[in-house]
Amino acid sequence: MVNVEKTNQTLLRKFAEKQDYEKRKIVFWYEKDETADEDSFAQIEEELAKHDIKIKVLADNFYEVKKFLEVEDTASNYLINSQDEERGPEDNWLLDIQMYSG
Repeated sequence: MVNVEKTNQTLLRKFAEKQDYEKRKIVFWYEKDETADEDSFAQIEEELAKHDIKIKVLADNFYEVKKFLEVEDTASNYLINSQDEERGPEDNWLLDIQMYSG
């Protein structure tokens, strides 16, 4: 079970660590072992929305998410949430984005 308050604090701290060169912040959250239930996730989403942070769910849609972040919405802050383990470098289509993000 996810501690919503602690998770919100940690995520907001990550988004606050924006570097001078960053126009926006993208944070990846892989939660394979500590899955948030729907209510907890809704509370986290609500808190992030107050800070103009959007959530994009990463499932088996790596190319779709990559295109979305690099073409369709290049200005918004995003939490990329995945219920799976992080993929290895050779299988992770988002590795380049992760390298310059959090």
